[in-house]
Amino acid sequence: MTSPPAGFSELEQPRDLVVDLYFGGRKIGEAQIVAKPGVVRFRNPDQIIGLVPHLKSSPALVTSLTAELKDNAGLACSQTNSGHCGELKPDLVGIIFDQDRFRLDLFVHPSALEVTQSDEIYLATPTAPLSLTSSIGAAIAGSTRGSTSFNIQNRTIIGFQNARIRSDSSIASDLGLVFDDLVAEVDTRRHRYSGGLFWAPAPT
Repeated sequence: MTSPPAGFSELEQPRDLVVDLYFGGRKIGEAQIVAKPGVVRFRNPDQIIGLVPHLKSSPALVTSLTAELKDNAGLACSQTNSGHCGELKPDLVGIIFDQDRFRLDLFVHPSALEVTQSDEIYLATPTAPLSLTSSIGAAIAGSTRGSTSFNIQNRTIIGFQNARIRSDSSIASDLGLVFDDLVAEVDTRRHRYSGGLFWAPAPT
């Protein structure tokens, strides 16, 4: 059958819709489209170009956004295809239209995007005053023979701005006082300096 059943011919008629426009998995705005079975056309291609970050406008790109695009509805994510969906590698421009959720994902070839240089962003040095947090746990076991064993564990962190002292210790009836970690640390923009008693991976 190449035509819809009697009474359903309106399904083949173009429909004007407003959809959520996604790029790179992030919503960047809304778009007006004209949807027909299997294809989608943007009402305002120039608006789309303005919404996509770092997009390089070119005659070929404008032509692609003006033309009818295959909707690739079968690639829209759902419960039945959640492991193989939401991905498209077009020659220049492609879309995945999920008409059930009024969502349209736009994909462009990397050559149509400007190359940007990411700047290193660091958090400012903390200005918090001296702080202390500590947790203690204990376990005691006994037997009818009168023997009793215990284990008390403690984790303490003392912090001041970008420096801290960490301590993981325990007191056990058989082992006495044991320190698993007793470390002083200082964070800078590029490195963390640690010194003291701590576990380190063995050289290979």
